[in-house]
Amino acid sequence: MNTDLCVYCGAIAETDDHVPPKNIFPTPRPSNLVTVRSCERCNCGATKDDEYFRTVLVFREDVGETSASNQLWATVRRSLRRPEARRFRNSLANSMFDDFTETPGGVIDGIGTKMRIDGDRMNRVLARTVKGLYFKHFETRIPESDKLVVYSEQHFDLMPDSVSEMLGEIVTCVTRQKHHKIGDDIFEYCFASVADHPSSSAWAMRFFSSVYFLAMNVPCDYKSIAMDALALNE
Repeated sequence: MNTDLCVYCGAIAETDDHVPPKNIFPTPRPSNLVTVRSCERCNCGATKDDEYFRTVLVFREDVGETSASNQLWATVRRSLRRPEARRFRNSLANSMFDDFTETPGGVIDGIGTKMRIDGDRMNRVLARTVKGLYFKHFETRIPESDKLVVYSEQHFDLMPDSVSEMLGEIVTCVTRQKHHKIGDDIFEYCFASVADHPSSSAWAMRFFSSVYFLAMNVPCDYKSIAMDALALNE
């Protein structure tokens, strides 16, 4: 294990980076935050994405009313009031739109405000988190040749039933593994390696007990091993 190299790009590491970003944890922060070695470019270059990620999380209705989420919401409000945050505020405002709202049963019950999410920015934060956690547990970087894919709950709804069911089976297998928690109801994750592809893995992540993501790193010939991904190590 070479701890002098950036876990994201392999360059010389000069700093420590938190995965997931430490800004999602209200102060006082948990004592078991995960840090990995990072180069200055990867670390500092992620700051704006980290802020966007945190803001999107606290804007979600399903995050709920918890002490941690309320404290984080107050932090986000203060951050958005800063004069230098004007462009960010405007960008968020422009991403808002009115749309129909539905009950859990799918019945339209009114109109509410929603946000257009920049999926690329969200995925960059999640991919960085998986790369850091992968290094923490496997003591090596994700192979450069691997494809790292991230799925949100919304992806499952848009996929063909066969693909959605396959990913659901992967989630079931992964969530049988040991659960790791950082902070009270703030971040939880579990993972499993893929039996036929030892460097590959699947990760289930949950933020604030309600926001879920699935991530997988697999060889670039992804389609040819998609079904093998169900053979996760128990």
